[in-house]
Amino acid sequence: MREVVAVAQATGVELDASDVDQQIAWTERATAVRTSMMVDRERGRAMETDAIIGVVVRRGREQGIRTPYSEALLALLTAMDAEPAATATKTWVPPP
Repeated sequence: MREVVAVAQATGVELDASDVDQQIAWTERATAVRTSMMVDRERGRAMETDAIIGVVVRRGREQGIRTPYSEALLALLTAMDAEPAATATKTWVPPP
């Protein structure tokens, strides 16, 4: 989320560390909530990886901001999404 804040600020979006703290606090209280990408994965649908994570990586590159965590997450989620829906499981385990 720090990478998201840095990229947002570089592109003129008013976002700061307190917004991150508020989001984390909300997430910790929302124990029954599942993310849209998790629901997509469980239902064998394509995840919104590019729209949610890819945009951070692209905008970071455009602004000269390193986003190593977002890049790693994008690579992992893209690989998961490429796995056929018939073999999708609730808990992804990397191949040996």
